[in-house]
Amino acid sequence: MTSLELYPSSVETTPLDTIQISFAMEYIGGDFKDPNLISPVWESSNPDVVKVDDMGKIYTLTPGNADITMSCGGASAMCKVTVVSDNEPR
Repeated sequence: MTSLELYPSSVETTPLDTIQISFAMEYIGGDFKDPNLISPVWESSNPDVVKVDDMGKIYTLTPGNADITMSCGGASAMCKVTVVSDNEPR
């Protein structure tokens, strides 16, 4: 794999929301394995604010910021998440 992109690449939302992050990858060279066998690794830089499951669904918990990173096949991409209070204007 040579490149990886997450969609959306940034999001602003409120607590107690769920958002599915999707990804696109470009693979050049070598033998491509079955895409169903790709094992992405998802991680939140601030799990007290945003949690992410192994399918890329994020769960916002409290106001703050977090970077969601997905790594796969030597490439990685990031989605910046901002969680604002229900009382703050977006």
